[in-house]
Amino acid sequence: MNGSIKKIKNFLLPAIDGELRAEVERINTGSMLMISLAGCLIEAIGLCAVLIFERDTITSSISFGSMSFCFICCALFHLLLRFFVSKGVQSHNLIKLEVFLLFGIISAWGMMVSYNHFRQGEQILTLYAVIICLICTIVLRPVFSFLLVSLPFGIFFFIMYRFNGAHGVDVFNYIGLMLFCIYGSLARYRVSFSLIKSKLEVKSLNAELHRAARTDIITDVKNRYALVDDASSYEGREIILCVCDIDRFKRINDRYGHDAGDSVIKAVADVLVDNFGENAVYRYGGDEFVIVSESGKDEFDKKIDRVKSTLDILSVEGIDEKISCSFGSVKGSVSSEGDYDELFRKADVMMYADKRDGRG
Repeated sequence: MNGSIKKIKNFLLPAIDGELRAEVERINTGSMLMISLAGCLIEAIGLCAVLIFERDTITSSISFGSMSFCFICCALFHLLLRFFVSKGVQSHNLIKLEVFLLFGIISAWGMMVSYNHFRQGEQILTLYAVIICLICTIVLRPVFSFLLVSLPFGIFFFIMYRFNGAHGVDVFNYIGLMLFCIYGSLARYRVSFSLIKSKLEVKSLNAELHRAARTDIITDVKNRYALVDDASSYEGREIILCVCDIDRFKRINDRYGHDAGDSVIKAVADVLVDNFGENAVYRYGGDEFVIVSESGKDEFDKKIDRVKSTLDILSVEGIDEKISCSFGSVKGSVSSEGDYDELFRKADVMMYADKRDGRG
C-alpha cells in the first residue's frame, strides 16, 4: 500500500533538481511573457473592431466587456512579470503562483467568451482553444496538469448546467476532451523534461571537455592553452606576470626517471597553488610555470618568499636532491594581447637572469 502511494506521489510530484527546475522556470517565464503580450495585442485589435463595427449592439457590449477584461488582466500581468524579471526577484514559489494566475486569467476569459457563445447556441470553442494553447506552451508537473486543466472544464460545465442543464453538450465528449487535454499536458511535460535533461547533459559534457582542454593532466593546474585563452580577460587590468622554472630539472629527470620528474612537477605545482590559488597558476610546458596575479607587488613578493621557503624543505619520495625554482616577474597594465605577450617576454628574460645568478 505504501509502495503504491509512493509511486503515485512520485508520478504526480516528481523530484526536480535545481538546474532542471531553473530551466523549466526559464521556459515558463518566457512563455508567460509571450502569452500575456499576445493576449494584449489580440484583445486590442478586437476592441477596436467592436468599437468600429458593432458599437450599438447587445452582442458588442458583451464582447467589449470580455475583451476589456482580458486586455487589462494580460497587460497588468505582463507588466508585473516583466518587472519581476528585470529586478531579478523571481523565485520558485513566485513563478508557480504566476503560472496559476495566468491560467486563471486566460481560462476566465475563455469561459466568458464561450458562455456568450453557448447562450446563443453556438459552439464553445474558445475555452478549448485557450486551454490547448496554455498546455502547449507551459510545462506543468502532473499534479498541476490535473488541477489547472480539469478545474476550468469543471467550473464551465457547472455554469452551463446551471443555465439550461448543459443542453446540447455531449457530456461524454466534454469529459473526453478534458482528459485529452490533461494527457496532452502530461505528454508535453515528459517530452520537455526529456529534451531539457538532454540539453543539460550536453551542456555539462561540453563544460567538462572545456575544463579538460584547459587542464594539465599531470599537475591538474591550468595549461598553456588556458593561459592563452585567459589573456583577453586581463585586458584593462594591472597584473603581475611571473615565470617560474624548476632548477636542475633535466638532471633530476635523467637521474631518477620521468615518473620522478613528474612527481617533482606536481609537488611544485601544489606549492604554487597553495600560495597563489588555482586560478593564478598555469603549467606553461615542461618544468616551466606561469603565475598571473593582481596582488600588490609587496604581497606578491611575500608569496614568492613563502614558496621558496616551502621548496627548501620540500621532500619528494625517491629523490635526494633539493628542489628549487627560479623566478622572473614583471608588473604592468594590459590593454591588448601585445602587452600581455610583452610582459611574458620580459618575465621570461628575468627568470633566466635569476637562474644564471646561481640556481642553475
